[in-house]
Amino acid sequence: MTSRLLPRGTVLVIKNILFAVGFLLFISMVARTQTPPKYEPNETETLQLQLAQAHAQLAQQQFNYAQQNLSKAADEFSQTATKIIKAHKWPEDLRIDPNTLAFTEAPKPAPAPPPVPEPSPKK
Repeated sequence: MTSRLLPRGTVLVIKNILFAVGFLLFISMVARTQTPPKYEPNETETLQLQLAQAHAQLAQQQFNYAQQNLSKAADEFSQTATKIIKAHKWPEDLRIDPNTLAFTEAPKPAPAPPPVPEPSPKK
């Protein structure tokens, strides 16, 4: 009776679609019934993780504090060098090497290269 209403190829397509939908519903029901495995450390391992986490957080805080101290010390060093330059009435553009504590003149800027002539337009 269905073959008279629909062409034969259409009936096969509909059967395949219904089979696929049924198969997908079956798979989804099976997937829902299975619970995913849980990966939980035991109590001792949890305490070990918490201790390691606390150590890492403390190290981060100490690192941040050390960065702040370094920044303050570098600023103080720069200010001290500037005071010495002003006290001796040396040129303000002097540089100090933080390793050797030697004052040197700042490098002179390189002279600008000569301008490149533009090509003349072709006629």
